[in-house]
Amino acid sequence: RLDELQAAILRVKLRYLDEDTQKRCSLATIYDSGFADSNILTPVVRENVEHVYHVYVVQIENRDEIMMKLREHGIGSAIHYPQPIHRHPAYAGRLRTVPDDLPHLMQITPRILSLPLYPELPPEDVQRVVNRLREILKI
Repeated sequence: RLDELQAAILRVKLRYLDEDTQKRCSLATIYDSGFADSNILTPVVRENVEHVYHVYVVQIENRDEIMMKLREHGIGSAIHYPQPIHRHPAYAGRLRTVPDDLPHLMQITPRILSLPLYPELPPEDVQRVVNRLREILKI
């Protein structure tokens, strides 16, 4: 679904994919360390799997309130998955084996929040997000 211009740009960007992934992983390490002693649930990296940190999603209580407080301090965050995939209109009637009531998923959905993470993000900005979030949560 790419047009020629998008394809040309991505062709150049592909040369930097490994480098950008490494930068994302380094930034994720700052988040992981900054939240290690807190009640913020960070992404789990399973054995024999490499995480690329397309997004850095945490689980946190009072997500909407926290998101607003971060915004007040000039820190963006996002909800990339506002509803479980089996409830998206595009999948209506397509997922025959998925029950509508998935208690674990329904518990997690209102808690997930994506924190800033992109290859060009300076490490000190990630640390600022960590510090501000710890301050907001009083941890």
